[in-house]
Amino acid sequence: MSHRIPLQDCLSDEHLAGIGLIVAEWAHVEQLLKMALCNLMDDSPAGSTRTRLFWVVTGMDVRATIGLIKTLTRIKISSEEQLTRLDKILDGIERLKQWRDIVAHATWHKGDRAGTIKPFGIKAVGKVKSLKGEVSARALRAMAYVIYRYGTHLVGFFQDHGLMKRNETERQSTGD
Repeated sequence: MSHRIPLQDCLSDEHLAGIGLIVAEWAHVEQLLKMALCNLMDDSPAGSTRTRLFWVVTGMDVRATIGLIKTLTRIKISSEEQLTRLDKILDGIERLKQWRDIVAHATWHKGDRAGTIKPFGIKAVGKVKSLKGEVSARALRAMAYVIYRYGTHLVGFFQDHGLMKRNETERQSTGD
């Protein structure tokens, strides 16, 4: 027996899949940030100490995590060129957080243009304003891909500097 909810009349399966990809990809990038922070705080091989550190950083806000990563990386890496590279990656991730928050927390309605949806909500961090604009399912998937790429750049940076193992961030396939 299939149950339908009213939201399905406004959002296509492709829109719902795009929103899901953004939320899931963001969760992965957040995990990568926590792993990077743990690796910066502990030089021992992955194990009980690193696991305990992961539990400590799990509740941290993304902005706080990014700030700590920037600070601790400067202790381990002295090249300004490399630090600028990392700052660009982390600043990009921080900017993407705003979009992820809109996608994850807005109430979605059918857009005025064919194939689009639009958010309804109020942004209350900083200046209070209502959300505007419309987005297609393709744009949602593209945003998920941008989040994925920033995560890939973050991992690449830490692997290039020996601060993250190659197999440490691999996702497990479901086998499907």
